[in-house]
Amino acid sequence: MPTRAAFILAGGNLQIAVIPSVVRSNAKPSAEFQMVEEIREMAIQELTRDANHLADSVGSVGTGLHQLKAALAGGVGGVPGLAPLLSMAIELLKKRRD
Repeated sequence: MPTRAAFILAGGNLQIAVIPSVVRSNAKPSAEFQMVEEIREMAIQELTRDANHLADSVGSVGTGLHQLKAALAGGVGGVPGLAPLLSMAIELLKKRRD
């Protein structure tokens, strides 16, 4: 008899524990929760876009440095090949200062 009572009590406890799970699985997310999820998704998309832009910028800087290194080493005309670029940069800086 005590064993049977324990099983009945355990079954009742199981039913009480299952009810909130069933109710929770059938409930649709609230408007606040959906709004938070949308904001989270937008933030993730923006961060991904920023990270891709940063990666592109770093790649461009790396390419520019490689080209500069090759030019200084003589691969693209050496230092004399940089003279027009340097004079143009100096003129641009003078115009900015004025």
